[in-house]
Amino acid sequence: MKLSEYIEHTLLKVDCTEEQIELLLNEAKMHQFYGVCIPPYYVSYAKSLLTTNKIRLISVVGFPLGYQHNQVKCEAIKILAQQKVDEVDVVTNISAIKNKAWLYIQEEWEAIIKTARKEKLPIKIIIESGLLNESELTQLADLANRVQPDFIKTSTGFNRVGAELDKVIFLRKHLKPAIQIKASGGIKNAQQAKAFIEAGASRIGTSSGVQIVG
Repeated sequence: MKLSEYIEHTLLKVDCTEEQIELLLNEAKMHQFYGVCIPPYYVSYAKSLLTTNKIRLISVVGFPLGYQHNQVKCEAIKILAQQKVDEVDVVTNISAIKNKAWLYIQEEWEAIIKTARKEKLPIKIIIESGLLNESELTQLADLANRVQPDFIKTSTGFNRVGAELDKVIFLRKHLKPAIQIKASGGIKNAQQAKAFIEAGASRIGTSSGVQIVG
């Protein structure tokens, strides 16, 4: 298992700087990470620095709270597509989940997946699994099986609980094989990363990529 191939080297802090983004890119190239995940504000800057297409450029929509209306998220996806990102991670509306507004969630997912497909962008839907109970996870897994996002991503890393092994195991059991899982939030070392991969994650989102492979 070559851990670097699973890692999306991540910097999404609200106060991150150009110097930190440049360091992130250099680290990704040095360690041959799968990609980097950065704020939309830095996408153009990162594109100007990347000299290889082997490092995928990933950015986020609705981050980190997911409150935005569907139309806003769809427009944000279109803008990122124009900026030539390789993948997009979209935060779903957690409040709608907690209110059991399943039709709203379905309409949101259908809209953002349709938009991403039109733009030929792989899409990961962030569900904040650490804030959800088994019934909510089951509902979302069933919905994902119907609308077919490329990935379900566990967490933003900005809320109380990040990735949890039992939630990844649960999702892998209930999701169709074609839907991949990105484990993200609180993964700090190689032992944790390997455990999540063995549990069913095919991508690791982390700000600790260098420590994990070092």
